[in-house]
Amino acid sequence: RDVTGVQTCALPISIDRALLIRAEQIRQQFRIMPGAFIGSALVASLVSAMMYDRLDLHVLLPWLTAVYLLSLARWVLWRWFKLANPGVLKVGRWGRLAIIAGGLSGILWGMGGIILHDRTSLSHQLFVLVATTGLGFTSTYMTAPLLPAFLAYVCPSFLLTAVPFLLDGDRIHFAIGIGTLLLLPVIVQFAT
Repeated sequence: RDVTGVQTCALPISIDRALLIRAEQIRQQFRIMPGAFIGSALVASLVSAMMYDRLDLHVLLPWLTAVYLLSLARWVLWRWFKLANPGVLKVGRWGRLAIIAGGLSGILWGMGGIILHDRTSLSHQLFVLVATTGLGFTSTYMTAPLLPAFLAYVCPSFLLTAVPFLLDGDRIHFAIGIGTLLLLPVIVQFAT
């Protein structure tokens, strides 16, 4: 205990402050990770229910299955982290895995923005866009403790989701696509 009565732990002098901060960011990322993988599965279920009568099941089910499998993999990663309870010097590997998981989720949701884009219904297109970008805005909380994980998620999800709007060819779709792209630096600024 130090002079204030707080129990202290002697750390090797080679462990610097930046390493300690990074380790805590990674730990915080894993503390709130359940909200990300549970939320992703729930929102994917809602999106799939909404798109059920609009898209062929051969399109919808593989995407939904991929979201569920990634959510399960993220749960496994989270459990392994909790069981491992890595120290400061070993936590970096877990941070890289969290970044990869966030990136895979961002790619999957961005691909969902493309795959689930129903060209015959603007209201369904906007529903998918709101779900995808809503997850992006939520990720400012869910992944912001580890900024690279946030960026790995939000960049592909927003960029890929904008693509079908940019390619649809009319002014309103193009404006929605540009608006989606313009939101990306805003959300990144909000998270930093």
